[in-house]
Amino acid sequence: MKLLLTTILSLALLLTISCAGTQRKIIGTKRPPIYEHPVIETAETKSPVKELLKEGISYLKSNKENKAEWNFEEAIKLDPDYGPAYYWLARARYRLDKAKEALSLLEKAENLLKKSRVWLKRIDKFKDFLLEKTTEQSLSV
Repeated sequence: MKLLLTTILSLALLLTISCAGTQRKIIGTKRPPIYEHPVIETAETKSPVKELLKEGISYLKSNKENKAEWNFEEAIKLDPDYGPAYYWLARARYRLDKAKEALSLLEKAENLLKKSRVWLKRIDKFKDFLLEKTTEQSLSV
């Protein structure tokens, strides 16, 4: 009886081990942790502000600064406390040769996003760039 039980357990263990390698095979990249999975947006969760921002960024990439500026301004009208909209409006204003306005918009973005190290780093980098450009322009005049 003991031999039969040992044999059955050994077979069960062998089956488990041989099937373990074939359950899931990920090719190429590691699977990201669960917390990094993107949130699927539905009609109820889509934000008009984020949609305006996304469209505005697309316009900036296409060198349509006036349209981008309008989108960012509309996003700010809908949510005056949404910091990324001020950052992106600053980017659009810089492209429209309004560097001083861009700097003040970055200050507003910085105040609204002060809890995010990622955003603060991005804002500081762009602010340093703007300060350098405005200094160069004032020296050349």
